Amino acid sequence: FTGICTGAAFTLGGSVASFIAFHSPHWQDYLPLPIFFQGLMLLSFYLLVPETPFWLVAKKRNSDALKVLNYVAKINGKSSLQEDYAIQHTVSERAENPFRILINNQTLRDCVAKLSFAWFTVSICYYALQFNAGSLGNDEYSVMMWMGILDIPARMSIIYFAFRRGRRWSANRFFLVAAISLGLCMVPHVADLYIGMLTVKSIFTLVGHGAGGAVFSLLYTYTSELLPTLARSTGVSMCSTAARIASILSPFVIILNHISGSLIYFISLSCIVISMNLIKSLPETLNKPLPNSVEECEILFNKKLKVETII
Repeated sequence: FTGICTGAAFTLGGSVASFIAFHSPHWQDYLPLPIFFQGLMLLSFYLLVPETPFWLVAKKRNSDALKVLNYVAKINGKSSLQEDYAIQHTVSERAENPFRILINNQTLRDCVAKLSFAWFTVSICYYALQFNAGSLGNDEYSVMMWMGILDIPARMSIIYFAFRRGRRWSANRFFLVAAISLGLCMVPHVADLYIGMLTVKSIFTLVGHGAGGAVFSLLYTYTSELLPTLARSTGVSMCSTAARIASILSPFVIILNHISGSLIYFISLSCIVISMNLIKSLPETLNKPLPNSVEECEILFNKKLKVETII
């Protein structure tokens, strides 16, 4: 829930920036400066936000974990834990390189590969559609602002479905909405019709962008719930790297408009179809405990333990 709401705040910031740019012709001269100082303020989070107790326990830093738990208990109005309180060490892996944990196990290796492609897909769809806003037949600032505004209800709605129908079901259904919307953008003649002030292509682009943004937020949660504790942050970082590669490629995808205006939608649609099939092969994590070890991940995937030494 928290991760998806954070994503909604991200899109809200984009809408505000688009609104300011729309009403300020010289926004390039002064808007980057406050954005820089806002980013600088985030450095304070390193000192203000405590480390997760489970990770500290996994690293055998039980005393530090106990301090964090007592801090949380104090905020929640609960009694502090006693000094002789024994924190159970539930993580079976030794303190090894988390990258090796993911690579040396075939189940986790396949899982990260599938999730990385899904992250790549939502990123290239999300940012390519944003960069393509100027070619939709409407004012690009208005389209960008509406993209951010419609992203918020889309991300909020996926919270409901993720807790009622599951992560995998929600990701595939919202991917399906995005695929249908992008497919309709390729219909000749119809896509260029106007409904009010917006073209049909703009409307379906907004719907597809919102559905992709909702999946983007959900993947943070779903990825974390599929990976073991010691390698969870590393796995999410690997998937996020795939998404960043897609965002780097997104501006170059726009060049394809010189070949065909529908090519960008075809590429996004193809990636979505592949990602839907990959996500179908992953297990559901709704109402299941977070895996703390490779063995528990194997149980989640209903496979026998199989570890290979690659590196």
